[in-house]
Parts: sequence; C-alpha cells; structure tokens
Amino acid sequence: LFAAYSVEMHIQVDQTTAEAAGISVEEGIAMDFQLITFKPAYTRFSIIAKYFFVTVTLLVGFCPIHGYFWRLAAVRRAGGLWTSEQKWVAVLLAALLFFDDPLVALEVY
Repeated sequence: LFAAYSVEMHIQVDQTTAEAAGISVEEGIAMDFQLITFKPAYTRFSIIAKYFFVTVTLLVGFCPIHGYFWRLAAVRRAGGLWTSEQKWVAVLLAALLFFDDPLVALEVY
C-alpha cells in the first residue's frame, strides 16, 4: 500500500586503485550508502497515528475524574499509600508519552 523507495550505493576501493589516485591507504576503503524515501501519504498516516496515540495516552493519564493520575491523587488524599505496581504504571505511562514522540511533525517538516 505505502511503498518505500530505496537507493543503495556500495563503493569499494582497493589499495592499488587508491595509490593510482594518489591516496595512501594500507588496506582499502569500503563505504555503503542507503537512502530510503517514503510516499507522502505514508508520512501523513504515520503522523496522524502517532498523534492519535499521544492523545489517547494523555486522556488515560490526565482525563478528569477517570484519569490514572487523578485516581492516584485520590488514593493519596484518602491517606492510602501507592503500591509499587501503581508507581511503576505511573512511570510507564509517563514514558509512553515520550515513546509516542509528540514532536514527530517537527522532525518531518
């Protein structure tokens, strides 16, 4: 559906060719280049999907009354202590926001 275009270039220069060109090398030179481009439709789809998941993550974490951090605050106000599982889920939820990469549009455009 969304094709990727790939251009690969392999350059290899052995010792005799390098010396003939006036370059002093002991073994030789080998370089690989790879350029991959995607269709603009795939890029738009990818950005929309990432921002959808950023929105869902923010809603799960911070939605009033039902959000995870609101529930944790209610437990804390009631005098209870957070369990280690609740603390880890809070850390993972915050890490998920950074994994979703909310700045992806700045990288593309």
